[in-house]
Amino acid sequence: MRLILISFLPLAAISALLVFSTNWLYRRATDSGRFNLREVQVEGRGPLMEQEVLKIAGIHPGMSLLSINPVEIKQRLEEFSSIRSASVAKLLPDKVKIELALEEPVAIVNTGSLHYANREGEIYDQVKAGDPLNFPLVQAEKGTRRLHSSLEIVNWVEKSKLLSKEDIGDIYVRGEGYDGMAPIEMTLAFPPNALRNNEAKKFLIVSFSEDNLPKQLQRLEVVVKELVERRKNPERIRMELDKKVVVKIAQ
Repeated sequence: MRLILISFLPLAAISALLVFSTNWLYRRATDSGRFNLREVQVEGRGPLMEQEVLKIAGIHPGMSLLSINPVEIKQRLEEFSSIRSASVAKLLPDKVKIELALEEPVAIVNTGSLHYANREGEIYDQVKAGDPLNFPLVQAEKGTRRLHSSLEIVNWVEKSKLLSKEDIGDIYVRGEGYDGMAPIEMTLAFPPNALRNNEAKKFLIVSFSEDNLPKQLQRLEVVVKELVERRKNPERIRMELDKKVVVKIAQ
């Protein structure tokens, strides 16, 4: 037994020496200031101020780079509502690089207060004074699952050759308690910008069902173009009636 203990003493001593040396080197490095954070590169911050990004990340100049955990900083940044994804890298001896991908708003949603919504229908930042307002406005009951359907309209308009975002006024979304045929309505400029030749612009109402919304939107393009060509003055277009479209013409 004594021989076994003696044989392990050098290994234990080496391990202790390594731990001591590592701690000593760490203290020396941190005390020297060589690895103190002096520069933070922030890319893709958009309207976010750099100081705001640093506050969210929980880092500041002068702190030791050795104490910074990129994984934890990434998690903190991605918990912030307007940041979709983040990458964080330490650049020895004294720099940190942060790359951000921000949420891209496609609409403003009013559920009692105004918030931006992204392409997936996720509501995030509240709209504040001075924020951009050049997005379609969706009037929706809070928590309704139909919000995603209404944003299909916004996404579709981006690809349309006839209609544009400027042609869309408000989009109205009724909650799940509504059991009628047209839970989604929008105001639409007529004639649309692409077909307007010095005519005065007016807004009409277009109503939709939730079923097969992409098909209804495709048919809407055809109907609007035909109404312009025939020089009609529509007040309302009903797209929700499956195999037929009903147009109310102004007298």
